Amino acid sequence: NPKAYAEIAKAQFAMEQYEKAEQNFDLARHKEYADADMYVMMVQRYRMIDNLSKELTALEYYKDHFADQKDSTQMRNRLFETYMEADNYEAATETWQKMDSESKSEEAYVQLYFDLNKELEQTEKCDELAEQLLVFNGENKEALIWLAKKYYNRAENRYQTQMDLYNKNRTNKQYNILLKQLDIVTADFKKSLKYFEPLWNMEDGKK
Repeated sequence: NPKAYAEIAKAQFAMEQYEKAEQNFDLARHKEYADADMYVMMVQRYRMIDNLSKELTALEYYKDHFADQKDSTQMRNRLFETYMEADNYEAATETWQKMDSESKSEEAYVQLYFDLNKELEQTEKCDELAEQLLVFNGENKEALIWLAKKYYNRAENRYQTQMDLYNKNRTNKQYNILLKQLDIVTADFKKSLKYFEPLWNMEDGKK
């Protein structure tokens, strides 16, 4: 009876006999039996032994067959984490879109989504997520670095562009334009400093 293997495995898992439980789960699975609790435990087991490939396969099976079960939120969130660990950014993006709003408001998942959008070079989204991360934790290093560089580079690029324009056309009109642009440059440098200062306090980094 394939179900019997699964039930024995669950009992063994509860008694922390994880290796025996894994063996009996495999027997049940090979005989084409599956239930939601069985796959939750299999995912936990594969995570224990750091087998990302097997964990991902089990999570995907759960998603495809037990998406309406009581552990679906936990399993979907773990699937998102696992896709990120596997550098599968397309699948991670699709999974994020299906996650519930409460999970999307948790710092750990916002951090992962920020990392995902950095990989995808979604600059504007990263700006938004960096601000959100600093609401969670004003000393979030990645968010501080992101925003500090954003305003610094924006100011520096504008400064270089406007100086080049003025040097090519040294008129009163161009000079007045330069002065107005330098006000914007100064404002952005000040914004970048707001983010660089806590970084400096964290580590006296010359960079």
